[in-house]
Order: sequence, then structure tokens, then C-alpha cells
Amino acid sequence: MSAPSLLRLVWIGGVLLAGVVLYRAVPKMDVPTLFALVLLGGLVIAILATKVILPWLGDRVATFVYSSGEKTSSSPEMRAAAKVAQGDYEGAIAEHEKTLAAHPQDLMAISEIARLRAEKLGQSEEALRFLTESVARSGWMADDDAFLRFRVFDLLLAQGRQEEAVAVLNVVMEKHAGTRHAANARHRLNELRATSGAPSHTAHK
Repeated sequence: MSAPSLLRLVWIGGVLLAGVVLYRAVPKMDVPTLFALVLLGGLVIAILATKVILPWLGDRVATFVYSSGEKTSSSPEMRAAAKVAQGDYEGAIAEHEKTLAAHPQDLMAISEIARLRAEKLGQSEEALRFLTESVARSGWMADDDAFLRFRVFDLLLAQGRQEEAVAVLNVVMEKHAGTRHAANARHRLNELRATSGAPSHTAHK
């Protein structure tokens, strides 16, 4: 047992012993003496609270917060961020893959794996194939499906494959017609046509 813990026990034991003694002596005391002892007891309790109880509570709160922080920092996402900061991109990808093993539709993990492969490891084709396979899986909500397709668009555009990139935008406009995703795809298509003269390949007006 540590010294602070032993000191707390001594304080608490002393106060309890004094309480028992006073309890037995109260019937024999006169009023002034009893009043003085009550004041003294209050002072002792205040000292006990300041020196023992409050520090103990502080230790418990600090331990809880620290332990929670340790738990958070041990998550795959936090470990992946730490590995990216260290330049260990393969290690970061491995951490994100752990997340996907437990949550196959984790968009952040999918997006980060593709980004790290394309931007940090020079594996654009692998990143594109990974994203394309992810999009092909069924069960995506509309927002998630559009998000992944726009990531495919960005990768294709970065590789200079404009016709394929335009085809992706057209799919978004058709699949999510009448939504903000379609409007966003049309906006990107107009920007692309304005800067490069790329064909639209779409019947949408």
C-alpha cells in the first residue's frame, strides 16, 4: 500500500475512533463542553475533507480521464493517425483494414486507405481498384454511395483519365437524379468542361 493511501486510512480511522469516544461521552457533558467539541469536530472533518477526501476524489477522476484517454488512443483510427505521423503508411493502412474487418462500410477507413495508397505510396491503380470494389458492394446509403463515387472521380482525374471520370459523374447524376449529389456532379462536370473541354457524355439538361 502506498504512503498516501496509508495516511488516508490513518486519518479515517482516527476520526471514526474519536466519533465513537464522543458518542459515549456526550451524555456526561455539559452544554458548553459539547458545543466546543462540536466545533472541534467540524474543524477536524473540514481538515479531513481537504487533506484526504478531496485528493482521493481528484485521483479517482484523474485516473478515469487518463484511462479513457488511453482507451481512445488505442483505437485503430488513432493508431493509424500516429503511424501516418511517423511516415509508416503501410502500417496506417493495416490499422484501417482492422477497422474495415469489424465495420466493412466505414467510409473513413475506405477513403483513407485509398488516399494513402494513391498519395503516399504511389499505388494509384491499387487505390482505384480498391475504391471501385468498395462502390460495387451493395447496401450503401445514397450519401455514402455518392461520396465513394466522387472519390473514384477524383482518382481518375488525378491520373488524367477524363473520359472515365466523366462517366463516373454521369452515373452519379443518373443514380441520384434530383438530389444534391446529382447537382454536385453536374457542377463538377461543368467545371471540367470549362477547364479542359472534356465531353459531357450525358443527356441530362
